[in-house]
Amino acid sequence: MENNEPDPGWDWVTMGELLEAKGISWKVYQEADNFDDNGFAWSDTFMKAKEGEPLFDKGMVRQKDAIQALEDDVKNATLPQVSWVVAPADKSEHASYHPCAGEDWTARLLIALQSNPDVYKKTAFILNYDEGGQFYDHAWTPTPPMSEDLGIATMSTEGEINHDANYQDYDAPIGMGFRVPLLVISPWSRGHLVVSEVFDHVSAIKFIEKRFGIFNPNLSAWRRAMVGDLTSAFDFDSEPDYSWPDLPDTSDYVKAGEAECKELPPITIPTEQSMPKQEDGTRISRALDYEFIVSDVGIDADGKFTFTIDNTGGLGAPFVLFDVNHIDTARPRNYAIEGGKKVTDAVVVVDGDQKYGFVLQGPNGFVRQFEGDVKGTKAGNAAIVFDKENSKMSFTITGGDDGKDYIVTDNAYTMCSQTRSRSQPRIAKLPPTRLTSIA
Repeated sequence: MENNEPDPGWDWVTMGELLEAKGISWKVYQEADNFDDNGFAWSDTFMKAKEGEPLFDKGMVRQKDAIQALEDDVKNATLPQVSWVVAPADKSEHASYHPCAGEDWTARLLIALQSNPDVYKKTAFILNYDEGGQFYDHAWTPTPPMSEDLGIATMSTEGEINHDANYQDYDAPIGMGFRVPLLVISPWSRGHLVVSEVFDHVSAIKFIEKRFGIFNPNLSAWRRAMVGDLTSAFDFDSEPDYSWPDLPDTSDYVKAGEAECKELPPITIPTEQSMPKQEDGTRISRALDYEFIVSDVGIDADGKFTFTIDNTGGLGAPFVLFDVNHIDTARPRNYAIEGGKKVTDAVVVVDGDQKYGFVLQGPNGFVRQFEGDVKGTKAGNAAIVFDKENSKMSFTITGGDDGKDYIVTDNAYTMCSQTRSRSQPRIAKLPPTRLTSIA
C-alpha cells in the first residue's frame, strides 16, 4: 500500500471530461495548498492540460481564497452546475490538524452558499469525508466474493479483484473502505435524518450521472449494484424547506482548538477497558427500498448448511456470512445480490463439530443468526416473509419434530400489536403437518 502517484497519470476518463463533453458547467475550488486532494491532478489529460484550456482553467487553477472565490460565484449567480471544493491541509481534519479548523472552514462555506438565497434554493451541498478519523466503528466493510468458493455474486466482479503483482503476490478484493461521515445539506434534505443505504465515493458520481444524464464507464458492475446514488437522501415529493437554521458562530473555533491542544494534558489510556455504548434514542430514517427474505433448510444430505437469500427489494445489496464457531480460522463468505434476484448457498460445516453457528449480516442493520445440531434432533427451519400491505411479518416453520414449541420473541423492537409486548412472546406448536405460519 503506497501513496505514490502515477507517472504518467491515470488514463481513464474523468467526470470533468464527461461534463465538459456534455456542455455542463463545472469547476474545482482549491487553494495553493490543496493537501494534494484534487483527484483530477492525477489524471494524464489534466497533467498535460495548458493554461487557457478548459481542463486546466476549471480543474487545475488554484485560487488565493477558495471560499471567497466560491462566494463571488454564488453572489453573482455564476456558480457552476457541478463544483468540487478541496480543503487545504490545515482545514482537512487529518490526524495532524484539529477538527475545529475544519468545522470553521465548513461553516464559512455554508455562509458563502447562503449569501444568495436564490442560488441556495437550487443547490445541494455534499460534505464527503474520505477517512474515518480512526474512530471506533463496528460495521463490516462490503467486498465482492473472490471466487465461487468464497461466496456468490449475481453480477460480474470484474474490476473489483486486484491482480496486480506489483502490490502483492496474491489476488485480493478491492471493495469499500471503512465507514466515513457524509452530510447532505439542501432544502430537500432538512430534518436531522439518517440515510442507511450503502454509499461510497462513487455515489457522488452516480448522483451526477442521474442528475445530468451522463454515464461514467469506470464503475464496475459490482459497485454499481451495491451502492446507491444519494437520491434517497432527498425528498423531492414534498415542499422544500428554504429556511436557514440558526448555526453556531465558529469564528473562535480555531483559536480555542489551538489553545486546547497546547494547554490540555495528553490523553491517557484507561486502565480498565470497556466496550463503547450506543447513544440512547432513535433518529428518523429515510425509507429505503431494501427487502430481504432469508430462509434456511438446515443441514442437507451432504452435511452442508444450506440457505437462500431472496432480495425482493429494488436495491442491490451486499451480505457477509460469518462462521461464529470458527471466527478466527474460517474466512467470511461474501454475497452480492441485485434487486429482484436470489441466491442459494451450501456451506461446509467443519468436520467433527456437532453444532454449527452462522451469522449473516446485510445493509441497514440486517442480521440473521442460525444455530443447530448437526446430528441431533431436527429443530425445524424458519422463514420470515414481509406482508407490506398489512404491515405484518409472517414466520413460516417447516420440518422438525412434531410437538415442538416455537417461540417468537421481540429482541430489538417493540411489537406493533397492542395485545403483545416483549414479555409476551408468541408460541406456536408444530402440528403433524409440520407446517405452520404465524403473523
